[in-house]
Amino acid sequence: QFRILNRIIEEFSSFNLEICAGCRNFHGANKIVCGMHPYGWDDSCTCPDWQSDNHRKRVYFQFEREEVIEQLNQSIELNQANLIKNDNGTLTLWDDYTNRRFNFSWAGILLDASDKLVDLGEHARLLSYIQYFRVRAVIEFDYSSKIDEFSQQLKGIATVEISDTGINVRVNHCPKFNIKIERQYRFRFDGIPLYPYESIVPRELKYNYNLVTFVEWLKGNKTRVRR
Repeated sequence: QFRILNRIIEEFSSFNLEICAGCRNFHGANKIVCGMHPYGWDDSCTCPDWQSDNHRKRVYFQFEREEVIEQLNQSIELNQANLIKNDNGTLTLWDDYTNRRFNFSWAGILLDASDKLVDLGEHARLLSYIQYFRVRAVIEFDYSSKIDEFSQQLKGIATVEISDTGINVRVNHCPKFNIKIERQYRFRFDGIPLYPYESIVPRELKYNYNLVTFVEWLKGNKTRVRR
């Protein structure tokens, strides 16, 4: 029986039962057994049968209420971040400085498809992100003075240019087939990408993409991109 119980608990914990906030069907928060979904559910957000208790008692997720969202925003808005509640049971945390966004459930769990801050770890929750943005200090650096250095490092691999809007890195995408499909990666002068979610961003830099990391990636992958 003990082995069976352990197996059941393992099955439940891997299928989103941890975000159960309780419902009018008397399947309360933090309980393992759910009569409607004994093996959990595949959706990464709200239980598909979740409903509020219409008999005076309202069940809320931890970060569902507007007043909670407002309090969290008061602590991060000075550092150019903003938390938005969506109607589909999710939250979007916008970083206005880097134009990145992070998606959570109303229970504060980072969604699988969300962007991530690598410094916070793979499974950090909403409050960890709020704390990060609450104390973040933005230190801007103008990389236009390092163009010659970048150009020398990327000689034969890519070209680095300055434009009115920032710094552009041009790379030949298909050197093996002698086809010059030139891709342009655009960054602000402080090294922040203008478009952090472009499809051309290297997969290895999905969660850590900026001018410096991209230059290092090009140097380490020069056989794949050599002009």
